[in-house]
Amino acid sequence: RYVLLNPTADFNEIANEAYAVVFAGGTLSPFTHLCSELLCNNDSVSTNDDGISLLRDASQADEAIAKSSFQSTAAVPFAKWQSNSFVAFSCGHVVPPSNVFLRCLSEGPTCTKLDFRHSSRTSATICDELGLAILELIRKVPAGIIIFLPSYSYEEHLVRRWRQSGLFDKLKQEKKVHREPRKARDTKQALEAYNKDAKGSGALLLSIIGGKMSEGINFADDLARCVIVVGLPYADISDPILVEKMNSLDNA
Repeated sequence: RYVLLNPTADFNEIANEAYAVVFAGGTLSPFTHLCSELLCNNDSVSTNDDGISLLRDASQADEAIAKSSFQSTAAVPFAKWQSNSFVAFSCGHVVPPSNVFLRCLSEGPTCTKLDFRHSSRTSATICDELGLAILELIRKVPAGIIIFLPSYSYEEHLVRRWRQSGLFDKLKQEKKVHREPRKARDTKQALEAYNKDAKGSGALLLSIIGGKMSEGINFADDLARCVIVVGLPYADISDPILVEKMNSLDNA
């Protein structure tokens, strides 16, 4: 497997030939990081006046957009900043803040602390408390609910424990339970089944952070009336790709 750790050289060829370059995506901000990755990640480019100027513009754009009030007169709120050589455009979310309810749960229904550190998250007490909290939520939230879990192995551990304790049967009595498959070829069929049940009597989807269903899928309206994230999706610091990338950035 080959991983591109330094895209500067390849991008420099594109930038030199193009009249203008447009980046579009949902995770481009902060623009300073994007420009530093593409323009200032080797010696040949870091001393380039155009690269330094664009990096300075990107920094100013980040600061200006962070301080600006998104224009709410449009269908989708947005903020914009531009100079002679750099234009930044950032959209707000299509769902207004008034329609979003966000809470962090530190304990479950029996007042047991929810500790999802790797050393404690597999204990029967934590697994049962999580299951009870989910059971309470699905009794109150209509249509579809998606739960994002740290890994496939932890999802399998939870289901195994909930089957032993009887919680899994209680969950299935409230909503149909669907699980993200490990094999990519089964993803489409799993999504279709979840979509049908979510729009019908209601469904619960056990998904994986960083898995096949965590990005690029639009769980709109009844497909995700509630989203539950179990634990914090920290990157694996032992991942060799991450280690090499960090070393590359440290030495840039």
